[in-house]
Amino acid sequence: MNVADLNESRKPVSQKFQSAERAAEAIDTLAKELKEMVFRSAEAGDSFDKVERKAHKSVFQIGQQAMDLLIRLQGDGDLGAEVTTAEGKALRRSDKPVTTTIRSIFGVHSFQQFTYAPGPKKKIELKPISARLSLPENRWSYLLQELTQMLAVDSAYEQAMKNLGRILGSNFSVDTAERINGEMGQVAGEFLFDLPEPDPESEEKLLIATADCKGVPLVKEDSGGNPSAISFMGFEF
Repeated sequence: MNVADLNESRKPVSQKFQSAERAAEAIDTLAKELKEMVFRSAEAGDSFDKVERKAHKSVFQIGQQAMDLLIRLQGDGDLGAEVTTAEGKALRRSDKPVTTTIRSIFGVHSFQQFTYAPGPKKKIELKPISARLSLPENRWSYLLQELTQMLAVDSAYEQAMKNLGRILGSNFSVDTAERINGEMGQVAGEFLFDLPEPDPESEEKLLIATADCKGVPLVKEDSGGNPSAISFMGFEF
């Protein structure tokens, strides 16, 4: 089998849908409980705040089951005993499925999938389910990484993770947030280096103003004989 056919072949078969059906049933049960909670709260005269907090927790439970359902519908990643990459490289299936873990904004999701490598004890080059779902290399979903960095921009990591934990109803590690920041920083560097160079004709002169001149180098040698002028990054003031 060619890996290029990954998304079109090996669709999950019916015998693998049992766990998916359980997740689907859990969603139905949670949705029913949420609706019943709202009716009970209305009859009891509960405050908007109290119902909102209950709904927040319930919606996240439904989200957890929804993502679990998506994963269960992928099957076990078995593409056959051997697959061939687009470059013609043969990869062999692992003897047994391995555990893969991904953390979303709703919680932790773990599942089993077969993997493919050139041979025993060789580096894994294909995880079919991970590839089909475009999972990140680390264990945090892209949305969770995005929220982490949004909060960390304006506050210290520890406080950012506490705030994120209150929003999502979970606990988050400062060390993990720092590692994600470092990984995303490397990607940002690649992005900046790939930007096209601006047209020199489109550039304008820069005007730089400071309040206390801290950090601005004063180079008298570059003043061109004018004692009142200073130079900063090649610009005279």
